[in-house]
Amino acid sequence: MYNRLIRLIHQHFNIEIINIKIITSHSQYNDSKVYLIESVTKKYALKEMAPDNKLEDEGSLISFLLSKEVKVPKIYHTTAGHHTFTNNGLQYILYEFIEGTTFDLNTAPQWLLTKSAQTLGRIHNALTDYKQMLIEIGLEIFSEEELASETQFITDKIKKSIEENDIQLTAALNERLKHIKKISKVKFDCAKFTYVNTHGDF
Repeated sequence: MYNRLIRLIHQHFNIEIINIKIITSHSQYNDSKVYLIESVTKKYALKEMAPDNKLEDEGSLISFLLSKEVKVPKIYHTTAGHHTFTNNGLQYILYEFIEGTTFDLNTAPQWLLTKSAQTLGRIHNALTDYKQMLIEIGLEIFSEEELASETQFITDKIKKSIEENDIQLTAALNERLKHIKKISKVKFDCAKFTYVNTHGDF
């Protein structure tokens, strides 16, 4: 079943694989697959997704954060020295696998929420010394017009998910709508944000 992936990993990383299993599959919540890859000595996480040129930047970004002693998963370079490789219209990136517990949506305990906020703060602080990046999320995201538009968008999706009897998606969308309503009541001093160096998972 995974013979093609085994060949690709050997070709691009010169790693002999003894076991592969899916950790995360495509769903309405994400557009990628993640595989647990095991060799005789190590475990890796292989991410499979539609091609995205920005992923090469992710490798540089992670290397920078590691140099700042921020704990993020290492990315392995291919034998050609790249952070990613493509095959059959899909792009792949190989990460260090970190053992831990994965929590379902909206189920993380309070201590983890606090720790996540602290870690995010460390990441933003470290990235103040990083090169200027494209601004994909601008100040307009907090405008009344944007919040109203997003509220309507989510409300329409909730109606559709109810019609399709998708209980899990309906619950997730209602939770998102709740967050939007909370944000709409807060006034942000955007001049203090480090959003200009916020990118993807970072």
